[in-house]
Amino acid sequence: QMAQKLLSANTMRFYDNERYRILCGSLQVLLECLFITKEHECLQRLIEEILTPKPKKSEQDATAHNSDNNTADKSESKSDESSKKQYIYEMMLDDSTSRLLQTIFEFGDAMKNACSVVKHFLNAKEIRELAFNENGNFVLQSLLRRLSDVDSIKFVGTALQHETKALFERNRVGVIVCLIDAFARADLKANAIIKQVVEILKSDNDSNSNLIEAFLYLNVASGHNRRKLELKSKVLPSSTRFAVLGCLLLQSVVKCNSNFLLPTFGAAYLALSADRILALCKDSSGSHCMQCFVEAKHIPMDMKWRFVQKILPKFHTLCVNKFGNYFTESVFNSFDLEHKQKFALKLLESSSVLKGSKLGFILYSKMKLDLLQENETKWKQIIMKKQSPKNGVGGAKKEKVRSHTQSQKKNNYKNKKSNKNQKSKTKANEYRNKSAPQRQQSKNHVNNSYKKIKTKMKKAKKLY
Repeated sequence: QMAQKLLSANTMRFYDNERYRILCGSLQVLLECLFITKEHECLQRLIEEILTPKPKKSEQDATAHNSDNNTADKSESKSDESSKKQYIYEMMLDDSTSRLLQTIFEFGDAMKNACSVVKHFLNAKEIRELAFNENGNFVLQSLLRRLSDVDSIKFVGTALQHETKALFERNRVGVIVCLIDAFARADLKANAIIKQVVEILKSDNDSNSNLIEAFLYLNVASGHNRRKLELKSKVLPSSTRFAVLGCLLLQSVVKCNSNFLLPTFGAAYLALSADRILALCKDSSGSHCMQCFVEAKHIPMDMKWRFVQKILPKFHTLCVNKFGNYFTESVFNSFDLEHKQKFALKLLESSSVLKGSKLGFILYSKMKLDLLQENETKWKQIIMKKQSPKNGVGGAKKEKVRSHTQSQKKNNYKNKKSNKNQKSKTKANEYRNKSAPQRQQSKNHVNNSYKKIKTKMKKAKKLY
C-alpha cells in the first residue's frame, strides 16, 4: 500500500515535496526492518512494487482494448520496458527517491536488483551522467558496492575509464573508489583507471614528494587547511589529520591487483621513514592505509617484512596506542609462522610495557606471548591450528569433518522421527484391533489414573 502511495505521489511530488520526502523515508525504514527480520520474500515483493511504474489511465484503456492483437502486445511490452527504464533513471536523479534506491540496492538481493538494473535499464551514457550528478553518484556507488557479476563490472568500468580526470575535477572520487573495489572483488586488473589516478596525483604534486603523501593530502593542498586538520586531530583524538577520501582511494588501489602495485606503490611504502610510518599508524585514517598494505594479497611476504622491520624496534609504542593496536594485530595475523615467531619474540623484549597498559595486555594475551616464553613448540602448534583454516592448510579436512558430522546428525534425527511414527502407528493399530469391551476397559483405566492424580493434587494443596 505504501509503495502504491509512492507511485501515485510520484506525479504530485513537485506540488507537495515534504509529504513525498516523508513517504520515501518511511519506505526506507520499512525495507530495513524487513531485512532485519529476514522477511526476504516480502522484501523482494516490496522492491519490485517500488521499481514498477504505475500505468496511466489512457495506457490501461489501451491495454484493455488491444488485448486480442499479438502485434499490440509486442508494442505494449516494448513501451512498458522503455517507461520502466525512464522511471528508474528519474528515480536515481531525484533527491528523495535516490536515497530510497540506495537502501534497495544495499538491503535487497544483489543479483535481482543491482545486476538487473545495470544489465537491462542503464547504458554507458546514463552511467556517465549518474557519475557526475549530485544525487546519482551516490546511487552508482551503492550499485558498485553490491555488484558481483564480472560482465556488469566491466561494462561500468569501460563507461567510466576515460572520465577519471573529470571525476577528480568535479570531486566525485567516491565513484572511483567503489569502482576499483568492485574490480578487486572480481579479481580483475584496473590498470587503466589506476594509471590515470597516479598521473593526476603526480601532476598535482611535486615530482620529488612521495606518492602516498599525495593520496593522504588529496584536495588539501594549502598549508592552512593542513594546520586546521592537525589542530582538529589534537582536540578530537578520533578525528584524522588526513583527507578521508584520499585514504579510501589509497586503500582500494593497494587492495586491487594491477601492474603499478609493486613498482610504484610498493616502492613508495618502502621509501617512507620510520617516524612517518609510526605517525601514520597512530592516526585513525592513516592506520587503515598502513594496514591495507600489510593485508594485501598481491604483495609478497618479503616486501611486507622489510616494511615492518623499519619500525620493529619501536613497535611497543604502537601496541599501547588505540589505532596502532589494530595495526600490530593485523601484522601478526597476515604473516606466516616463521615471520610471526620473529615478530612475537621482538615484542617479548618489551613485555613489561605491554602488561602495563590495557590495550597492550589484550594484545599480549591474543598473541599468547606468555606461552611463547615458556614453550615455543606448544606455541607453534596453537598458532598453526589458528592459521590453518585461513591459509587453507587443513581447512578442507575440517570442512569435510563438519559436513560429515552434520549429515550424521540429520540422519539420526530422521531415524528418531521415523521410530516415533512407527510406535504411534503400532499403538493406533493395537487400539483398532481391540474389541468394544477391551476399549472401554482401557478408557476406564485412563480415567481412574486421572482421578487419582487429581485427588493427590487436592491433598497437597490442603497441606500447603
